[in-house]
Formats: sequence, C-alpha cells, structure tokens
Amino acid sequence: MSIAPNKKRKTEYLENESELRPPLPGYRLSKLEIYNWGTFDGAVHSVHPDGKTTLLIGENGSGKSTVIDALLTLLVRPQTRNYNVAAGATKNERDERSYIRGAYDRTVSESGKPQIQYLRSSQGHYTTLLAVFHNQPKKSSFTVCQVLYLNSDNTVEKIYAFKESEGGIAEDLGGFTSGTAISKTLRERGYQTTGSYTQYLGWIQRQTGFRNKAMSVFNQTVAVKDVQRLDLFIQQHMLELKPWKERVSSLLEHFSELSEAHRMLLRVRQQDELL
Repeated sequence: MSIAPNKKRKTEYLENESELRPPLPGYRLSKLEIYNWGTFDGAVHSVHPDGKTTLLIGENGSGKSTVIDALLTLLVRPQTRNYNVAAGATKNERDERSYIRGAYDRTVSESGKPQIQYLRSSQGHYTTLLAVFHNQPKKSSFTVCQVLYLNSDNTVEKIYAFKESEGGIAEDLGGFTSGTAISKTLRERGYQTTGSYTQYLGWIQRQTGFRNKAMSVFNQTVAVKDVQRLDLFIQQHMLELKPWKERVSSLLEHFSELSEAHRMLLRVRQQDELL
C-alpha cells in the first residue's frame, strides 16, 4: 500500500530548517533607498535585499545601472568610480550632475547642437542616497547616506552622513530647507556628518573592519559582465597593480652583470692555477 506524502508537513519542515540555519556572517546590505536620483524622481524608491543575494532585472533603460551607481556613490571614492559601466557605457556618459538633475534624453536643438533633457532644474532640488547594512549574528546595523545638490555655479555640493543604527530617507532625510542647514539637521537627527570622503570611509571601516582594497575590487567588479577565465579575473580585478615588468627587467640585468663577474673570476682563478 502506498501512502501519499504530507505536503503540509514537508512545507513546515522546510520552514523550520531555514530558521535553524546559522545567520550569515558580516555586515550585509539590508536596504538601499534613493530619492531624486536619475530618473527615480519625486518619491523614495527602495530595494530590500535583507542581506541576501538579490537579482535586479528589467528592460534596457529601466534604471538597473542607476540603482547600482547609487550604491557606488555611497561606497566608492569619487575620483575612482565609473558610472554606468555595468551597462557597457563610456566612462564619461554619466556623472553626479546628470544624476542630480535627472537626465533622461538627448535631443538636437534647431541650431544642430545636442541638448540634454532633464527632469529637474539645477536649483531648488536635492538628491538623497541611503543604505543600511545589518550584521545578523551581532544584531547590529549602521546607516550611510549622502545628500547632493548643485550650487549656483553648477558645482556639486555633497554631505556624507553616518549613523550606528537603522535609518531611512522618509524618516531622517526629509524637510531640508537650505543647503547650509542640512548638516545641522542631520546631526540633530543622530547622524555624524562631514564633507570629506576619507573621514566618512573611516567611520565605515571602524564599523566593518574592511580594507581599502575592498572598495577598489567592488568598483572594478561592477563592470564585469562575463568571467571567461578566473586567472585573468583575479589578475585584473583583485591583485594590486605593481611594476613587475620593470622589476623583472632590473633583476635580469643585475643577473647578467653577476654572471659576467663570475666568469671573470673563474678565468682569473684558472690563470692563477696555470702560473
């Protein structure tokens, strides 16, 4: 006699098994929020990985790379990061200004000059990016965020902020009336603020313990679309760039000089023995 399996009991077993799994170690991305960033306009848009592997899918132009570039902005040094490389774009196709203003199209004016279309004007708007990282075993969270806006001379003004607890754009980063009051308002809301990326990175490093190389690897691997050879991937994206060719050439030249000196010493010894 055959007995049909109890599907309900099996489902309960799988749920209990997932609860019994040990928590994932380290700080992991729990939440990413963006406001007035690129074409994500006028409202808070969020992604909730909850520390797990997340697949971001969508049609071309739907904003996948825009979301990734928001995370790059929050973590990677401004001088080294490249925007939109995950979509195969050229290095200078996007920058912070185009994201702050919401560039969405490029047209040709009556004079024949290219003209970029923007969702937002250059003044009167600000952009906010925020990410929360959670360490499940330690039951600890921290928040990093940035507020960006354009000055009257079209230069980007940026405020870095950090908090040792979970935050959110709607709760913490709303109601700013002027650029000069943003830092003060954020400090009143429990954040540390600075205009220096180095100091901002130091706050993250003290919390997580990662090395500077981690951000460099992250910045490079975002652009990787296909890993055909693991050895090349490690060489190009994980190893420190060193002048190995120059060093090897120098060593070979030094070796040649030592070899010639050795031959001369042997010749002198042979001459001495013959005498």
